[in-house]
Amino acid sequence: MGPELWQTIMGRQLIDGTLPRIAKALERIADALEEANKRSAEDTAEMNKFNESVREIINTPVLG
Repeated sequence: MGPELWQTIMGRQLIDGTLPRIAKALERIADALEEANKRSAEDTAEMNKFNESVREIINTPVLG
């Protein structure tokens, strides 16, 4: 049987280079998704406040 993956040049490149880069990219993706979800929640809260203000205006009787 041949050498183990970690014993080959390509295996070392995978283990020492490619896999750490993939892990770092996944961390960046996760961070970006968390930030997008946070912004989305903030935008939703702001939109809800706006909608409530519009409802109050619509339901306010007009003097006259």
